[in-house]
Amino acid sequence: MPVTLRHPGVLEADETAWQELVIDHLGLRDHLVIEVRGEQELLGEPARRAMGRRGAVWPSALQLRDVAYRQLDDGVVVTGEGGDHVLTAHRITMLRNVLHDRRVPSWHELRLAAATFEPRRRYVRRVGSLASRHWLRGAAQSAYSQAVGELARSPLSWARATLRTFDPRVQSVILHNHEEGIREYGLEPLTPFAHPEFHAALARSGGFWGYEGRTHVFRMLFGDLLPDAILARQTKASFNGARWGELEKEFARSWTGDCFDPEWVDAEALRREWLSDRPGPGSDYLIQLAWAASEGITTPLADGTTFP
Repeated sequence: MPVTLRHPGVLEADETAWQELVIDHLGLRDHLVIEVRGEQELLGEPARRAMGRRGAVWPSALQLRDVAYRQLDDGVVVTGEGGDHVLTAHRITMLRNVLHDRRVPSWHELRLAAATFEPRRRYVRRVGSLASRHWLRGAAQSAYSQAVGELARSPLSWARATLRTFDPRVQSVILHNHEEGIREYGLEPLTPFAHPEFHAALARSGGFWGYEGRTHVFRMLFGDLLPDAILARQTKASFNGARWGELEKEFARSWTGDCFDPEWVDAEALRREWLSDRPGPGSDYLIQLAWAASEGITTPLADGTTFP
């Protein structure tokens, strides 16, 4: 049975038409619609309960799933976790399109294709600089930018890039926490896009050059199941407006700023980010960590230590 969440009043999070298009196309009669009215705010009551049980688990969205999971009976929960990472264009994609497309490429496309061969060190430095977080200081900013750049640099081969997409340093932690969060409710998780067997089959299918883009991967996988309007969709919902409310702003204003190492984090810059009109998603998890610390809740970390 499909379970869909809707956020009344948050226009950028509205996917009602897309949800109904899929459900009508598949002829599904049973459909659980859950209306979310503040229950998925970063410091809402469901998130606070979740952090009270296990600390502020990363990523921040895992604290917000209670509104759905608590309404489900025993059974298997199938999710698309991992799909954004593996069903995507890779480094070689633009070069492939320029070489294989019969039309004359634009100068912009040619520049993107040429960037395929950008030296690794320069690429890592350039991409890392784009990922700057203004509340990080010195060594923290350097380490973060370097890590982002390294993770973004994929192998030239589309197949190898697909196999590498699920980086164990990041995705394995997300997947583990995602699945354990489902099991907390007596449910069994199924995440097909995260399975190594799926990655291997997709890599074999695409080979060295891969596909023209994300839409073409979707059509190859789901063309006989879903309407093409879904497969060719170019938009993506944003849930930022459903995450930040007065609770978060109130905490940001009263926060003492003392839980993060001042050599790594500029507390006042982070506070300004939280109080801005549209806080960046990169600050979501930090406000949960800060709230948990203010309540005396410790969060277990991947290296076996705890925060704070």
